[in-house]
Amino acid sequence: TSTAYTIIRAENEGRVVFDGGGIRSMFSLTASSRVPQYLEFRGIKWINSGGEPVVFISNAHHIKMLHVGGGDSLSLSSSARPFYVTKSSYILLEDAYAWGAGRYKFQFFVSDHIICRRCVARTDATNGFSGSTPSVIAVFQSYCSQHVEFQNSIAIDTDTPQYWTNYAYLEGGFTIHPYCTTFNKGSDDTFIRGSMALNVQQNSGIFSGSAPRHHFIDFVGWDTLRGLWGTTAAAPNNPTVDHSLFGNMKHATKGNGIQDQTGGRVAVTNSIYNNNYSNALYGVGSSNYNSL
Repeated sequence: TSTAYTIIRAENEGRVVFDGGGIRSMFSLTASSRVPQYLEFRGIKWINSGGEPVVFISNAHHIKMLHVGGGDSLSLSSSARPFYVTKSSYILLEDAYAWGAGRYKFQFFVSDHIICRRCVARTDATNGFSGSTPSVIAVFQSYCSQHVEFQNSIAIDTDTPQYWTNYAYLEGGFTIHPYCTTFNKGSDDTFIRGSMALNVQQNSGIFSGSAPRHHFIDFVGWDTLRGLWGTTAAAPNNPTVDHSLFGNMKHATKGNGIQDQTGGRVAVTNSIYNNNYSNALYGVGSSNYNSL
């Protein structure tokens, strides 16, 4: 119940490991006759799934994942990812870590009221195929979800592109997707606060202008290919970037601190841009109190 969670925890945090041996998923929490609810998992690692997510949460609510790890979906298929939350509500991942193979490391799909706090992730290898179609790869992603917070999280050392195959394009450390026609849902009210993309050979992050209220606050993007990239047409609620730092963007033609392709809707304030290959700001709607 809401006042008495069921708790599944390791006696010694980080030393209890469930290993799928590359042929099976290790954690699947989904509705059958009952909806999973009011559960807490602490101090456990799940690794080496087959083609499925290592940790899969679907049609659940009020789930806590604390001090947990997920690594390596060995098939490198497009569905492989360490943490995948879909069609769920009120989910907390705190002090969680993900590494190894998989197209995304933390993905929240058609879900709401999600907090990803003090999490760290690194993409080592991936196969971007979705069926027979190349898809995209990213580290942290909110996809057609509402009321999502990434707090004090780090996408780090995602710098082995020689092991990334069959992808359509590289997204980035923190990415926000706009709209899912199938579910008639868009991304809304997403905050990336106090988080970092460090040494990520993709974008620092992507925000979609076609869904409202996307905010990067106290954010650092450093040693990435590009900074923030705003895609598609903007909605009335403008995305914002505030008190952030973007430096050492390395892309040979598009190494901008922020590149806004939403029709000039992004508002940028109180931020620093240093040693980027191209522009500090490109196409943004407004710029105030920035050091370029």
